[in-house]
Amino acid sequence: MDEGNAAVIAAALGIAGTLFGSLGGAMVAARATRKQVRDQEGAEHRHWLRQERQTAYAALLDACRRGMEIIRVHLSSGDEYLNDAVALEILSAALEARTVVAIVGPPDMDIKARELAECFVDTINSRRDMVQSDGVVNSEDRDFGRHFTRLDAARSAFVDGARDVLTKQIR
Repeated sequence: MDEGNAAVIAAALGIAGTLFGSLGGAMVAARATRKQVRDQEGAEHRHWLRQERQTAYAALLDACRRGMEIIRVHLSSGDEYLNDAVALEILSAALEARTVVAIVGPPDMDIKARELAECFVDTINSRRDMVQSDGVVNSEDRDFGRHFTRLDAARSAFVDGARDVLTKQIR
């Protein structure tokens, strides 16, 4: 083989090496870009989910708080009987908020939300059962205090669970 052919072969190998190196570099860069985009999408989704959970948890707590405030205002007005329309308004807001918590999760918060909603419903119903529509106090039914205590415990457990979920990294 003469020197001319050797130079051509060397040049061809150099060009081929450069092309393959460029192609390999482009593939590595493309792969890195795709990974970066996936990571960014994951971070955005985790942020979105955290915001949705925070909103749902706050809505359930607020519905329970507003419901108890409605009862307090209702009772302070001198009307001891809690009519069906008022009770339905209070309960529907809390149950709708509980449904949203079930959707955004996680499952352990769904359990805590269910317990909170059940305690809230029991508290409202026990208050309704205490006083009949004619204003007569039902001396047999004194469960309101017990249900209110359960409601407070369920609310505390829900708040603790929400704090844990919202402060840990979502995977």
